[in-house]
Amino acid sequence: MVRLASGLLAVASLAAGLGAPAGAQERRSVIKGIVVVTSTLVPVAGAQVALVGAGRTVRTDRFGAFEFDSLAAGTYLVQVRGVGDETPMTQVPVGRREVIELEVKLGKADAVLLPELVTTAPEPVMPEDRIEGMRLPSEFVARKKLGLGQYITREEILERRPPTVMDLFRGIRGVVLSCRNGICVPRPTRASANCNPIVVVDRVSTDAGVLASMVPNDLEAIEVYLGMSTVPAEYLQAADRAQCGMIVVWTRVPPQKRPGS
Repeated sequence: MVRLASGLLAVASLAAGLGAPAGAQERRSVIKGIVVVTSTLVPVAGAQVALVGAGRTVRTDRFGAFEFDSLAAGTYLVQVRGVGDETPMTQVPVGRREVIELEVKLGKADAVLLPELVTTAPEPVMPEDRIEGMRLPSEFVARKKLGLGQYITREEILERRPPTVMDLFRGIRGVVLSCRNGICVPRPTRASANCNPIVVVDRVSTDAGVLASMVPNDLEAIEVYLGMSTVPAEYLQAADRAQCGMIVVWTRVPPQKRPGS
């Protein structure tokens, strides 16, 4: 088994049959799996499994199983919520005509008691800039030095203690929260009401609605760019859709590469 992220395991990756017509083959990819309790491996029925940003959500059956079919090739953000627990959003790359099977573990493992250990070594002192560099992706640190956008770090999130992720955008220069039917989206003040920014979560492009499903404690940093002229070079492929700006979000669990990538 290959670990994709904490609590989320890829069990198998199988090519689907090749006998279907070409048009059907292009959208035959599947993500499926089972949700279990970490400590007992008992299946979890009724857990919510979401492809974040893709608008697809299912609940596990009585055997803890779930499935998303008819998926186009690409990278999906998978998140599972149970009663009082949830997994981090995790990148799951999917190829054409591929079946990805996942095992998702909810809850913490039973504690293991270890002999008491007493140490006398002094705690090392690390420069603040090095600490920040260890916590944040190197590309975030580099872009923050350039100053083309506006940046929110983990330290600021902890200091502000916002009730929702949307509250982090209050007071950001040139940004307004536009709310409709109880759902709010941050967008540049000069943009129209139907103009939503592109949102990139751990290097995966998605839609602005994903922000409503996040909680501040899951975030490491946020980058805000108000227009095409300030979009980072790394995301130029999406720049033609960035008239309404771009928001880059870094979660506390770093994305992990697929084996062999």
